Amino acid sequence: MTTEHYILGMAGHTDHGKSALVQVLTGVDPDRLPEEKARGMTIDLGFAHLSLPVSGNSERPLVLDIVDVPGHASFIKNMVSGVGAIDAVLFAVAADDLWMPQSEEHLQILEYLGVKQGVFALTKADLADNCEEQVAELRQWLAGSSLQDAPIVPTSTVDGSGLPELKNALANMLAKLPIQSDVGKPRLAIDRGFTRQGFGTVVTGTLQGGSLDVGQSVVVQPKKIASRVRTLQSHSVATETALPGTRSAVSLTDVVIADKGRSGVARGDVVTLASLGEPTDIVDVYLSRSDRELMQADSIKHAGNVYFHQGTDHQAAKVHLLEGDSLEGGESCLAQIRLAGPMFLFVGDRFLLRNWAKSSTLAGGIVLETHASRRHYRSQQRIALLIKKHAAINCLRDLLLIELTQNYAMVADQVLKQSNYSDAEIADTIKDLKQTGDLLSLKQFLLDPLWWEDLLSQAEKLIDAEHQANPQLHGISLSTLRSSFETKMPIAGLFDCMLDSLLAHGFHQSGNSIGRMTHQATLPAELRIASERICIALRENMLNPPSCQELIVDSPSRKALDYLILQGEVIKINEALLLYAEVYRQAKDSIRNYLQEHGSATLAQIRDLLGSTRKVVVPLVEKLDQEGFTVRSGDLRKLK
Repeated sequence: MTTEHYILGMAGHTDHGKSALVQVLTGVDPDRLPEEKARGMTIDLGFAHLSLPVSGNSERPLVLDIVDVPGHASFIKNMVSGVGAIDAVLFAVAADDLWMPQSEEHLQILEYLGVKQGVFALTKADLADNCEEQVAELRQWLAGSSLQDAPIVPTSTVDGSGLPELKNALANMLAKLPIQSDVGKPRLAIDRGFTRQGFGTVVTGTLQGGSLDVGQSVVVQPKKIASRVRTLQSHSVATETALPGTRSAVSLTDVVIADKGRSGVARGDVVTLASLGEPTDIVDVYLSRSDRELMQADSIKHAGNVYFHQGTDHQAAKVHLLEGDSLEGGESCLAQIRLAGPMFLFVGDRFLLRNWAKSSTLAGGIVLETHASRRHYRSQQRIALLIKKHAAINCLRDLLLIELTQNYAMVADQVLKQSNYSDAEIADTIKDLKQTGDLLSLKQFLLDPLWWEDLLSQAEKLIDAEHQANPQLHGISLSTLRSSFETKMPIAGLFDCMLDSLLAHGFHQSGNSIGRMTHQATLPAELRIASERICIALRENMLNPPSCQELIVDSPSRKALDYLILQGEVIKINEALLLYAEVYRQAKDSIRNYLQEHGSATLAQIRDLLGSTRKVVVPLVEKLDQEGFTVRSGDLRKLK
């Protein structure tokens, strides 16, 4: 029988009985720190484990990892670290206090992070004569929230009343939730790190997005520390594979715990795979502010200082609104977050903003782009694109098309790599888009068809312009064509795809130039005189020809010479030496005959054979070596 695993977060105001409830339900006291024992309050995250019986809505047993978070206002940072990866919440509200400031802030934080499933435990029910009034009042406080319809169960850890009903309510709620899928992109946000004898460095956290295996190579982001999984535990049991949606402990090789003055892993870091990309310090986001009145904080000002919380990490940041100068309660907008340090984020990640004084939660949001640019970030074009991206965040097909519209070209195996979509889902969607013609695939690239068609059209016009300007040439040089499109191509390697496309559709490459197959290189009338002059000079002087400088006396002679070389009437030996083609062939035949008869020859013998000078013979023989006609052996040349 398959077991269903879920992460349950404990929330609620301080002294509302969260830790006591966890201890009664699980037998584990989540307050592990001496200071927590002395002060009687949760300061840091606590963890416990609970198995629930099979409910009427599920045929599989439910296993819960419970994360107990601090309720005191001074420790909201730790609270946020604990609820970033929960599936549902068990919210404690004391019958003798009911709704308190931290109750409200916890509720808003849960809403910002997208937690929509929960159960309310009306704790300390033994202190109330009749809980019906408290339940009704609590229901009023929840009105309009994402948890307004959550079950409310009166409980008491003193007399045990309501605990069976609470377990049943939890089982019924969790049985309706889907199991977290494995998309092959594991991320374990570290909430604790320590060193243990026999295990070395151990980190714990909630594993999301994929599984981890013993022996697997991993990287700790954003510090880019390479490591390997030595051992794994889930629910305090050793395992070869840790599954997504479970609390897991991972012992890592070649890393240490960060300490005073010592760099290493710490809370906020993420254990993941190197193939999932790099951390970032600028993200484009969609921000929302609650319209609930109890915890209304100051406005979010454009370019204001905030703290950005995601997963178990938080960073100082500046929030740049894409429109307007402030964001008020009940409003939403696009923004760019510029982080003081790098974080490892995915498209679709939810986050919180807290004020600079760390006294209140300002807003929540969702990451739309992980590696954003400051350039033109407030342009209307950019705003329109991000509006579309936000609307498509849960539709892979639309999101992929928006990415293509934005980037024009992408490397196929890097598309939406930093997202919660699996490689298989992305590959299937790409296949569908290719079939419908919405996407073009060439080699390892995905291209926007309209953009690519326009780019090819520009290249064709450039080649046609060269044909018109220099009809004596085969076409435009590849280096000129390449430099014309360097700034227009977002990814290296696309020029070769352009070249392949042109050659497959009516163009032909000759040497280092490309032209239309229908184009025939012809010498204009004004260049014929220069061409005849060059040919006469090379024919008459044979193996003692004039230098290039003597032959090229003006622009027409340069163009004429390019034409003669292209047509094969003149052979370019090197930058300084040219030979008439027939002279070159005769010299080559003479050398071949001599070497066939004598086996080898020195440069002096070849010079005497041809009746030329070292100035001509040395570059001539070197060219024959390069062509593979002859081969050098010491001071001798032989036929290859």
